[in-house]
Amino acid sequence: EKVFTEDQLKLPWNKKYAKIIEDANALTESYYAITDIITPVMNGEEDDYDKVMADLDALYEATDEEGNNKNINPVFIEYYRYVAMSVMDKEPEELLRQLEKAAFADKDGNLQWVYLSNYANLAARCGDLELTELLYNRMIGTSKEDVNAYIALASYYRFADDIDADKMLEIMEEAKANA
Repeated sequence: EKVFTEDQLKLPWNKKYAKIIEDANALTESYYAITDIITPVMNGEEDDYDKVMADLDALYEATDEEGNNKNINPVFIEYYRYVAMSVMDKEPEELLRQLEKAAFADKDGNLQWVYLSNYANLAARCGDLELTELLYNRMIGTSKEDVNAYIALASYYRFADDIDADKMLEIMEEAKANA
């Protein structure tokens, strides 16, 4: 059951709620459009890389029954391109470049929850210390109470060639203070 009618959402004092509903509907639309492409890949039913990439590209211009652009969110398109590439065993460096595209598509940074954790972990896997630190610190900055980013950053320092025990302890103390 709807909380607001279409007419109620047009009222000036309901603009905030109209925007929330519009954004939620857009995310749902994006999810469903991409699911149709990505589910067969995840289930091992589709392994034609070029076809999957072309299908994802087509989402940029996808239209509804009335010919209106569906406005599928580019962050989701680029992130799920990474997911398909992962399942299709692409090289880590190629996957990292793909997640960079997802991050670049997130103009206002509101969808970091979609890609940031994988991006940081993959940067660490590729051995890019500078990018890894930047991304884990961005994760910490967006959610100080989430200890996972602190643990991941401390673990990365632990396994990095230049082990910095003091830095590891500093990170864990910050996590403890914010938990």
